[in-house]
Amino acid sequence: MTSSKVAIRYAKSLYQHAKDKNVLDNVFADIQMLSQTINQVKEFKNVLSNPVISVEKKKAIFQKIGQKLHQETQNFLHMIVVKGRTSQLQGICHAFADLHLHEKGIIMGEIQSVVPLDKKVVSRIEKQLASFAEGKKMQLSNTINPSLIGGFLVKFQDKLLDQSLKKQLSLIKQTITNN
Repeated sequence: MTSSKVAIRYAKSLYQHAKDKNVLDNVFADIQMLSQTINQVKEFKNVLSNPVISVEKKKAIFQKIGQKLHQETQNFLHMIVVKGRTSQLQGICHAFADLHLHEKGIIMGEIQSVVPLDKKVVSRIEKQLASFAEGKKMQLSNTINPSLIGGFLVKFQDKLLDQSLKKQLSLIKQTITNN
């Protein structure tokens, strides 16, 4: 997911503020939780992007959510509600996480496979991809994609490494039909 310029600006502002207040890890945990909530709860995502829902109703929703969050995160959420930027929250969360991981020297990625991969296998793939990561540490999350038939597919940064059986069969088919 690419974040808009607005989302990136807000994320940078929150990141710098949290860093200055020495609460970066707390705010990062809150941002991860918010991001997961947005991705998993469609109704919440719809509320964020719905301009018909009043600022007061959104404030009330964020106040309930905010009770479990660090004070700096609560203040930030209040500000984006007042400024009418709730539709940007998912992008802000994504950009914030990117900033935090980049500063820690970590590149996030995804490895898709037909079956869940053992942690040792994922770790070995992360180590092999370290050369592409320009000296940074790779962290791959494993997701299941039965359409691959076999093998795996890795996505990180703007790179795609497709070692799936589906891709290999597609290449064979293309070779046969072109000859």
